[in-house]
Amino acid sequence: MKEPTTYTRTKPIEFSQLQKIVGGYIEMITLKNGDQIVFNEDGISLGLPINLDASRIVSVDCGFPQSIVGHAVVLKNKARIE
Repeated sequence: MKEPTTYTRTKPIEFSQLQKIVGGYIEMITLKNGDQIVFNEDGISLGLPINLDASRIVSVDCGFPQSIVGHAVVLKNKARIE
């Protein structure tokens, strides 16, 4: 895998498209501002590389270090999953 990328979506996206971007099953974290970040649920066991941008977003939001691996998608506004 090339270096992980963090994408941002503001318009609705199909669940299957999210799975394709992250390369598998989705894990989601809802941030304090209501935005959501999705990433590969099995990323650690698959040995995916750390996504520094996504890890920083989640760590700042949670207030403690979090490692997100693989590609991630930040869902804003109408792109959020209900």
